[in-house]
Amino acid sequence: MKNKYSLAVLTLILITTIIKLILIFNYSEILSVHSDDINYYMSALYFLKSGVLTYRTFNEATVFIMPLYPLFLSGVLKIFGIGFWGLQAVRIVQTGLSAISILFVYLTGKKLFNKKSGLISALIFSFYPPNLITPGYILTECLFTFIFLALIYFSFKFCDNLNILKSAILSVIWIIAVFCRPTVLFYPCFFLLYIFINKHYSLSQCIKLGITMSLIFIISACPWWMRNYNEYRTFIPLTASSGNPLLQGTYINYIQTPETTSNYEVGKTALETDNIERNVAIKRIREGFSNHFIKYLYWYTLGKTFYFWVLPFYWINIMGISYWLATVYHLFILITSLYAVFKATKERFFMKTSLIVFIALYFNFVHCVYMSFDRYAYPIIGAMCVYCGAAFLSNKDIKNKF
Repeated sequence: MKNKYSLAVLTLILITTIIKLILIFNYSEILSVHSDDINYYMSALYFLKSGVLTYRTFNEATVFIMPLYPLFLSGVLKIFGIGFWGLQAVRIVQTGLSAISILFVYLTGKKLFNKKSGLISALIFSFYPPNLITPGYILTECLFTFIFLALIYFSFKFCDNLNILKSAILSVIWIIAVFCRPTVLFYPCFFLLYIFINKHYSLSQCIKLGITMSLIFIISACPWWMRNYNEYRTFIPLTASSGNPLLQGTYINYIQTPETTSNYEVGKTALETDNIERNVAIKRIREGFSNHFIKYLYWYTLGKTFYFWVLPFYWINIMGISYWLATVYHLFILITSLYAVFKATKERFFMKTSLIVFIALYFNFVHCVYMSFDRYAYPIIGAMCVYCGAAFLSNKDIKNKF
């Protein structure tokens, strides 16, 4: 059957979408982390009321978060109402984004390897327990994962024959991703390195592409920069929220005791508090490495890497799926994808598919500097699933592709 792979992927998407909708309508009262989701919801409500983007408090405009997700929430709530059904509408829209994310996993696997690999990757990602429940959370994860997987797919799709239009499309997707989560800011560096090594673009071509993407970013970011400058009379390129996660990341295993906790006075504004927390964090890092070098070196490398990768973003048990079952599934993805990367290295075609690994290592590095835990790794897991399908291909199939 000519279209059997497309039919299989659509069936996967339909089945998992039904499961997600069942979860949303039967477990909506427990689909909350009781922290950031509440703040995002209140931020969206206040934006609808006043047109001012806030977070946690309403007495000042925020530079703590990027604006895309609150604006996304505001748009859905504006259409469907601000009560229970408005939140349910957000979850349903996120379910749709999650469905398209599965499609991007399939298309990326198909592009890099073949249809069989793409289908296996989509199957694994479809029934990944965190993927089933994440659309129910009022958090950035679902939206960012959708944008991020789109960015990965179109990067591979366009890289063989880049032109100004394709560069502009990639730039727009990347900028949208940045305005959801700033972690992805340096993505073009890795993409340009990838095409320079693998696609035989000249250095001058890569520089031109980099300049094009940078100019589009600057033009797109100008309204945000002007807004931040008007509020705080200082240049804030993305957010001013690095102080708290940097400080929280100084506590080994995130354990704070009366003996180890650093006390400090908060500032008059969130920006002042962020600067204070950053200074306290830098002081703690210096003292930690001076007094307990091995312990802090381990924590800022292997320790935070463990927290980032080893456990799944699955904080509640639903439909009989236990946390430990989700953990086994999660480890299966990691082990299978690592095996595929090892096989790619052995067969000498690793660099052809290396962009995802570069980005995964970059995410890992960033979160080792700040805070590192399972929720932040969730978006990259979908991309890692692309490798899972390749793990089940024969060496002959892979060699035929490359």
